Amino acid sequence: MALALPWVFVFASSPFRLERLAGYLLAAIGLIGCAYVATHVDPLGEQYGFLVGPWQMALALSLIAVVLEMARRAISWPMPAITIVVLAYGLFGEHVPGEFGHAGIPAALQIHHLIADHVALRKIHSKLFPRFKQQFGRWLAAMDQLARCLRCQHFR
Repeated sequence: MALALPWVFVFASSPFRLERLAGYLLAAIGLIGCAYVATHVDPLGEQYGFLVGPWQMALALSLIAVVLEMARRAISWPMPAITIVVLAYGLFGEHVPGEFGHAGIPAALQIHHLIADHVALRKIHSKLFPRFKQQFGRWLAAMDQLARCLRCQHFR
């Protein structure tokens, strides 16, 4: 994410000065959040599903907002809109009556799973399953090649 932030928020030109300034601010917030997650891998992985303190909650919410704005700027509104609906269902689904409601998920737990659980998973995979990354890299390369092939056939 830290590598994509400058491309979306800084290098992408906007005719509006306010949007450029907001991009610089969002890039800075996102880089601070990425740096925090990268430097606190072990403590975040050992929190067992909950955010600790208002700093982590604010950081997690700001990272979610930055990712949603990145998606809006990069690919327009459909993906962020669907994501917001899904997040709202996760937070407020206990108030949905009938079969589609759920028992409720604490907000700190849900947001921790969105932000910090990938840190623990990456740590486990990099230590216990070193071949996983190699196989996953091969799979991604194959999917990229397939996507290129489909794009070439699509435009013929």
